[in-house]
Amino acid sequence: MTKLFYYVVKNLENTTHRIDSNYFDPRYYETIKKLNKYGQQDGMNLSKLGELLSESTTNLTGGVTPKGASYLEEGIVFIRAQNVKENNIRVKNAVFIEPRVHNGELRRSKLKPDDVLLTITGVNYGISAIVPKNIGEANINQHCVKIEVNDKILPNYLCNFLNSTLCQIQMKRVATGGTRPALSYPAIKSLEILYPENIDIQKKISDQIDKIYDIAYKKLKQRDELLSNMDTLIQGKLGIIMPNEFANPHFTVNLENTDRLDVRSKSPYLQNLLNTINQVAHDKFENLVIFQKKEKPIISDYYRLIDLRNIEEKTGRIKVKEVESIESSILLHKDQICISCLNPDKGKTILIDNVSDNCVGSNEFAIVKEIPKKINQEYLSIILRSKIVLDQWKYQITGSSPSRERISENTLNKTLIPLPDKDTIQKDIAKSVSGILQKAIQLEKEYQEKICVAKNSFDEHLIKLSP
Repeated sequence: MTKLFYYVVKNLENTTHRIDSNYFDPRYYETIKKLNKYGQQDGMNLSKLGELLSESTTNLTGGVTPKGASYLEEGIVFIRAQNVKENNIRVKNAVFIEPRVHNGELRRSKLKPDDVLLTITGVNYGISAIVPKNIGEANINQHCVKIEVNDKILPNYLCNFLNSTLCQIQMKRVATGGTRPALSYPAIKSLEILYPENIDIQKKISDQIDKIYDIAYKKLKQRDELLSNMDTLIQGKLGIIMPNEFANPHFTVNLENTDRLDVRSKSPYLQNLLNTINQVAHDKFENLVIFQKKEKPIISDYYRLIDLRNIEEKTGRIKVKEVESIESSILLHKDQICISCLNPDKGKTILIDNVSDNCVGSNEFAIVKEIPKKINQEYLSIILRSKIVLDQWKYQITGSSPSRERISENTLNKTLIPLPDKDTIQKDIAKSVSGILQKAIQLEKEYQEKICVAKNSFDEHLIKLSP
């Protein structure tokens, strides 16, 4: 321990007065040593990011989530951290804000083509992408920053460098926070950026790396198309034709003898959807399941946690992580179906299998088991993730603000579940969806592999330039 302390004190400058071990990880010293070596080669430069910013007053700017904002179905594209992938912005899953907010309180964080975006908080901090030319009017929330650079470096090149291993380890070092890491503005400006002096060389490298990223995102697009077709497949096998959600944007209702006054719950679409389900065999959720008593986990040295953020809404896939401490968690058991009820993860449904047995999860889960004589387990977990059910919840959620919206127990109980023949159609749907998911998982694996290839290729290009 004494030798390690001597090593880090001797070799690493510490002007931040931090004493946590992560800050003194020897891998960081090796990375800086490598960057300094490369930066001394002819034709190469090593500069702090702060030295590469433009002279604009908005050269490093983060957004905010508008106070009391309800996201719109259309308007100004509002980019959140989950929309930012390596070298790619997933506009398809973005939400929208009002023009007056975009031009008012968020005017400093307006996006323009070739701005570099960087996620700065949460489990996926440190991911960078370029704002595309065809995005139109757009803005960002507080979990992202936009970066405007001067003429020494190309935005595409900077984006690729920020995603590279040479920069990722720097960000891991300067990030602060335990369960929710964050990058401060001074930390971002302190990142060491290695780049060729020649802009043409920067462009050549970026173009080659962009081609690899393009292949990766074609794989992801194929995966998304497969998953988007699941609802069509399910609806076809159930004989359900969904009503047009946006057919009646303006409507009037009689508010006498009503227990709710919010506009969303009175939408004609909700009533049309319920009427559509009523035309096929169905039953209420409360008649098909048994609610399980929530069990507190016993004290342990570590816990296997299913974080709500690590649940894929469309597929129900989960990522289990080990943690040393937990708050407000419950113990989960095999064959339980868990439904997340609180925003922003409301509607995420998972089926606990052998791998996730005895994990812990959020106290916001509603825990149920199916009644086997009435409904197939796999079919139930699939239909709970379908548009048929999610749209019922979407139009009946309660809560005083968007951040506290939840699916109430009454809404859960009264949810209409299509109930075709258990031994034929239910099993057929479960089998068909399982096949789609397996193909989607393979495409996602290929996508992740290509992302790694892109990052490694970028590092290899720099090594060739700086032998």
